[in-house]
Amino acid sequence: MVADIFPVLLAGGIGTRLWPLSREINPKQFLNLAGNGSLLQQAALRAKKTAPPERVITVTTEAHYHSVHDQLSELDLALTTNILVEPKPRNTATAITIAAFYAKECAEEAILLVTPTDHVIEDDELIYQAFERATHIASLNRIVTLGIKPEHAETGFGYIHRGQELEPFEGAFEIKSFTEKPDPMNARRLAATSDVYWNSGIFISPAKTILHEENSFEPELFLMSHNAFSQRHVDNAVTRFTPENYLDIPSISIDKAVMERSDKLVLIPIDLGWSDIGSWEKLWEISPRDENGISAVGDVMFEACQNSLLRS
Repeated sequence: MVADIFPVLLAGGIGTRLWPLSREINPKQFLNLAGNGSLLQQAALRAKKTAPPERVITVTTEAHYHSVHDQLSELDLALTTNILVEPKPRNTATAITIAAFYAKECAEEAILLVTPTDHVIEDDELIYQAFERATHIASLNRIVTLGIKPEHAETGFGYIHRGQELEPFEGAFEIKSFTEKPDPMNARRLAATSDVYWNSGIFISPAKTILHEENSFEPELFLMSHNAFSQRHVDNAVTRFTPENYLDIPSISIDKAVMERSDKLVLIPIDLGWSDIGSWEKLWEISPRDENGISAVGDVMFEACQNSLLRS
């Protein structure tokens, strides 16, 4: 990886699609779903392989700060040196904008590697290879997103329509368009289309590029985020933002703010064994099981069971 890579872990979500296991008070990024650490911890370990731990930036909310700090501390105290705490979530555009301001202040040529923390990735080696390729392309003032080939029709994901291959980068493509969370009929059509991919939410971009695009397309959000960042408070390596400066920032996703409008987008399709674990069926698919088909995590007692998913 290049010297100025800054992984950005988005850990402020309040996903409830896996209810009641995942709830607003304890969303799935903090859960040990497969018995090998929480999803946040898995994302942090991947980040540590792309950059020194003291460069990993984690964006979360006040409500989840202690969970983030405690879980990162279990892995490496250095991972807790760049935690940005929002008073309340203002969607991904703001979270990524403040992370970009932060990284650019650390290194003028900082490149962000932005990833959600509530996903499972089975093939770590493949994603590191993708990060290497994406970082090289991103350094040329591009925003590179990773697309996943759909395994089935899914109404909860966004879809990316692939354009022409981008010379001279074999396996990298222009992006024609995005489709956001289609209805069931269109989801089936998209899943059967050869040049369409799920939007993984993972992308790589120079901090200055994402900031330039944000300022071009959402100047109000950019300015308000900059004002909030300029008046931040830092205490024991934790950066906080005052509610008065933060809560009026428009709540917009990074897809709506930048991705669907920028001409700097590049798509790298990749098969990672990726899942956002948005249902109990998906949790069952990714969970290790014993010879009787039992997947048990937590303080669980069972007898005469087969093919069961047990959590406590």
